[in-house]
Amino acid sequence: MTGLLPAYRLLLLALAYYGCARLGLSLPLVTGYVTVLWLPSGIAVAALYRWGLGYWPAVYLAALAVEYKLSQDWGVSLGIAVSNTLAPLAAAWVLRRGQFSTTQPSARDLLVLLFGAALGCMLISASGGTLGLYLSGAVQAPQLSGTWLSWWLGDAVGVLAGGLPLLLLHRQDLHWSRYAERAPELLATVGFALIVGLLPLLSGVRTLAFDLLPLAGVIWLSLRFSLWPALALALALSLLQALEVSRIGPSLSAEAALAELIHLWTYVTTLFAVAMLVAGLNAERERSRQQLQESEQRYRSLIEHAPEAIVVLDPELGHFVEVNQEAERLFACSRARLLTLGPAELSPERQPDGRLSAEAARENIGRALGGEMPQFRWTHLDDQGRQFTCEVRLLCLPATDRRLIRGSLIDISEELQLEQLRQEQEDRLRLALEASGDGVWDWHIQKHREYYSPRLLAMYGYSSEDIEPSPDSFDRLTHPDDVAAMQADREAHWHGETDSYVNEHRIRCKDGSWKWVLSRGAVVSRDGDGSPLRMVGTHTDISARKEIEDRVWRQANFDGLTGLPNRHFLRRALERMVEEGIAVQGGLSLLFIDLDGFKEVNDTYGHDLGDQLLIEAARRIDSLISAPHQAARLGGDEFTVVLRGVVDIETVDSIATQLVAVLDQKFEFAGHEAFVSASIGISRLPQDAHSVSELFKHADQALYVAKDLGRNRYAHFSPELQRATEHKVRLGLELRTALAEQQFFLCYQPIVDLQQAKAQEVEALLRWRHPERGLISPNEFVPVAESAGLIAAIGDWVFRQGVRQLAHWRRSLDPDMRLSINKSPAQFRAPTSYLEEWLQLLASLRLPGAAVSIEITEGLLLERGSDVSSTLQRIRDVGLTISIDDFGTGYSSLAYLQEFAVDFLKIDRSFVRHLPDDPRTASLCRAIIVMAHELGFRVIAEGVETQAQALWLLRAGCDLAQGFYFGKAVPADEAPDVLRHLNQQLPQLLEAELGLSDVQR
Repeated sequence: MTGLLPAYRLLLLALAYYGCARLGLSLPLVTGYVTVLWLPSGIAVAALYRWGLGYWPAVYLAALAVEYKLSQDWGVSLGIAVSNTLAPLAAAWVLRRGQFSTTQPSARDLLVLLFGAALGCMLISASGGTLGLYLSGAVQAPQLSGTWLSWWLGDAVGVLAGGLPLLLLHRQDLHWSRYAERAPELLATVGFALIVGLLPLLSGVRTLAFDLLPLAGVIWLSLRFSLWPALALALALSLLQALEVSRIGPSLSAEAALAELIHLWTYVTTLFAVAMLVAGLNAERERSRQQLQESEQRYRSLIEHAPEAIVVLDPELGHFVEVNQEAERLFACSRARLLTLGPAELSPERQPDGRLSAEAARENIGRALGGEMPQFRWTHLDDQGRQFTCEVRLLCLPATDRRLIRGSLIDISEELQLEQLRQEQEDRLRLALEASGDGVWDWHIQKHREYYSPRLLAMYGYSSEDIEPSPDSFDRLTHPDDVAAMQADREAHWHGETDSYVNEHRIRCKDGSWKWVLSRGAVVSRDGDGSPLRMVGTHTDISARKEIEDRVWRQANFDGLTGLPNRHFLRRALERMVEEGIAVQGGLSLLFIDLDGFKEVNDTYGHDLGDQLLIEAARRIDSLISAPHQAARLGGDEFTVVLRGVVDIETVDSIATQLVAVLDQKFEFAGHEAFVSASIGISRLPQDAHSVSELFKHADQALYVAKDLGRNRYAHFSPELQRATEHKVRLGLELRTALAEQQFFLCYQPIVDLQQAKAQEVEALLRWRHPERGLISPNEFVPVAESAGLIAAIGDWVFRQGVRQLAHWRRSLDPDMRLSINKSPAQFRAPTSYLEEWLQLLASLRLPGAAVSIEITEGLLLERGSDVSSTLQRIRDVGLTISIDDFGTGYSSLAYLQEFAVDFLKIDRSFVRHLPDDPRTASLCRAIIVMAHELGFRVIAEGVETQAQALWLLRAGCDLAQGFYFGKAVPADEAPDVLRHLNQQLPQLLEAELGLSDVQR
């Protein structure tokens, strides 16, 4: 039917409606104008519900044709047709809203059809039809109620009889194959019911049995077959009952006829209602049976595919009633045999705890029957006598007829063996660890329990009563500074990042002291997810090692004399601050401090008192510095101060001024007094440097500036200083080339014997003719040569060049000619001494030692080291004379002059410059001359530039003099002529005021 085109469906619906209507109208009318059973209403409802509400025009046209056929009045026919169409249309809508099921209708569906579609919606057709008949005059007022009731119930019963079979009709219901196997039963039931239903029609006799017996046939078909055969039988019986009522109805009174109609309608309703209810109950039972079967299949599948062994025990029978394949494998026994056995037959006589297996099994089964879910370990015997242990869980299964116990069994024999083996290994490990003298700890992590050996507790002075077996116990005793690192090392090992746990931390002992320990351990078991379960380890007392490490660390990072941080510590701290950006963000200043005059104090009073001075100096420096600033000792008499977070230069200058002042104060110790001063070089970061190396270098450069400025002061690094330093570096490099390329040459200045008015001596003065810069002053390059370590080689060249020139002059000019050569203090400190080579050179040139005078500065006398003393003494022993140059500008004392054999004192030009006008200078020079003569020294005055100066020195008894007044320094080729001319002019130069007799005197 569903394959027909919509046009055919419209035609088919209209013909079906019209045919059934004509069939109904062909029966005798019991109550005038109304039929006893109106099947078209059921056909219309079924078609509109199953095919769609859009098919209502077919219903309307068929209803209009039927009504016009009866009344021949278009007005009446149109009105009644409308009501007869609206009623099934509303019924179909109600069924759709109620989601009526056409496959497996339930009791709810029957109620929706009966009360909603049939009784409810048919009120529309009954009301509209009765009104139409009344208005047309076919029905009078006294007949209205009966006609309306007959119309309503006839249409309602027609919905059940004609609509329900069509609503539930499906293709498979029409296939005879469904009923072929039980065709005799089906035919017999239908035949019996129809015969019984025909008896009242044929015999005219009606009894209750004739009503009930066909109903039994309907019930039987609903139970044994399906709903649709039962509905078809109910429809046939309804038609037979309607024929019977139509036959006898006209002969009855109105009341009797109405009673027959009510009986008919009740009978038909009962037939269909019972058919649906029985079929529904039967379908529900079938669904329940299928669900139970599916549930049992799922349960069986779950049991069969379960990873553990499953057994189901019937406590009353005492044996298993269900087992899975895993149980067969576990017990090495067939399913058939297992179903004859119980727990006692599959267990040894006694369990490992000594209980009888039978009694223990009854106890556990009783607990399960009591509602518990016992879980325990059980030792079993398989069918071959092998013992094994299982983890068993019992559960009482809900059942209506009997109580069953399901058991889940997991073989843990291998796990127990591994656990036993692990326990034995741990016992051996613990024994070995304890034998080593270390304290042992055993941590059950997830249980939050930790056990400590007596040796471990004794390490800290505790007993087992003092410490709870919990990891928190020793965590609380751990030094707060060590907790974070300890926990981090634990986590790293737990997560598999390290092979073992190793951490050093401090533990507070019972007496309140702290003890360093090395804690080592490893996870010995993990769960299935890899989380640690147990960890075993030791505590080793490393306090002595830590004390040594601390001492070594302090020795490596702190000065042993003053206790201040040393150069290594300071440099690392500065590098760390630079790396972390602290120095750049907050500013950092480095102060280099050098103690001026410390060497003299150390040489004078000895190293012990010198150390005391350093300690006191360190104390004074550190007393002025507070955190975050830092003082340090670099070594010797050099200290540093690091100022952190000081950005303004005024604060730096203030601290530097305080340091200079505090170190300038008198030092007193062991009955002695000493004075030193401080020269300080300052460099700042990031203003003056971008690295620690630059910071140190620039502070050192600034320090030497402070020293050059007169010491006892501080100086800042500046770009100009950097340029000067770079110039010195370049100059030092060029000096090395100058010596190799013979860029040096000597000039000679005459030294005049004032008393003899004769020039028989010259001083060799070094000059450097630079290929690009021309002549460079010795004042510029000699200090560079000294600092670059070149002065010894240059001085050797000067000596060799000078004495060779002297030998030539003694042969060609004057056999008594003498030469004065300056020797730098750095030459005395140089590792290579040229003295023996010089003496050999003098001997080879046949020059006496007295022909050469070595000029030294008076500061060299303060260096009382064995090398200086022995060199000076060796010079005297071979006959060379010694001159003290620049006398009066240094720090020498009469004691030094008396200790060292000296031949000449040279009065510095700074004194001679003010002669003869400055009385103080004159007195000082006169005192020097007198003192020198008293000590047996001769006196040379240098820097004589005027005749007045020369004559004053002559009157004061000065022995020799040199200066521009007598002649400038000239190259070697010009010196002989200068000396000849000078010797010729000297008598006139010196006798201008004194006269020759005075000069000769």
